Amino acid sequence: MDNGRRRPEAVVRAIGDDWKDADAARLGLELFHRMIEHPEGVIIAIVDREKNFESNLGWDDKRVRLLPEPMIAEINRALAFQPPLTKEFPLLLASGIRTHWTANAIHRRPDWRKGKGPHCSLHIHPGDAESIGVSDGEHVSIHTNRGALELPAEIDDKVLEGHVWIPNGFGVVYPDSVTGKPTMQGVKLNEITDANDRDPISGCPHHKAIPCRVEACV
Repeated sequence: MDNGRRRPEAVVRAIGDDWKDADAARLGLELFHRMIEHPEGVIIAIVDREKNFESNLGWDDKRVRLLPEPMIAEINRALAFQPPLTKEFPLLLASGIRTHWTANAIHRRPDWRKGKGPHCSLHIHPGDAESIGVSDGEHVSIHTNRGALELPAEIDDKVLEGHVWIPNGFGVVYPDSVTGKPTMQGVKLNEITDANDRDPISGCPHHKAIPCRVEACV
């Protein structure tokens, strides 16, 4: 229905000139019927390639606004941003990074992850690991102002010094493959995320810039 209302010329190019005098409602209904009759797929609009650019500009003067006025203050705020690091929380955590073993919030049985584990580990720069006194595979605790989690460390020379990261898609309970008991897979990153430290526009917490402290477990 929206195609019939917003771009009737493109719809007519797709379904034929016999429909050029039809109103938006008739065009929309015709598209609906064609989709029902052709579940394998149907063309619902064909753009005019010669006028595609200007046809999709929303301004009357057909000019692009490269620097939208409402965004100037936010761009300046982003440029001036400095991570709020302190002696208590000297590192910056990027939580929920995608890896070969995770994808968005898709949940699968843990046995689908092939290769040697653990796949939920804290990636840390070799220099930071040395100063903390932790070796590859040893357990560490990561602390934020919201709490702490424990997981294995993974020495990673691709990580910037002063930064750490943990993959997404974990913190879910599955039956253990041996005992059958419910077992946590990895850690729940939202438990150490501060919901009050968030983007002023979207309201989304700063998941990729969380001040933290990492300690070796004893």
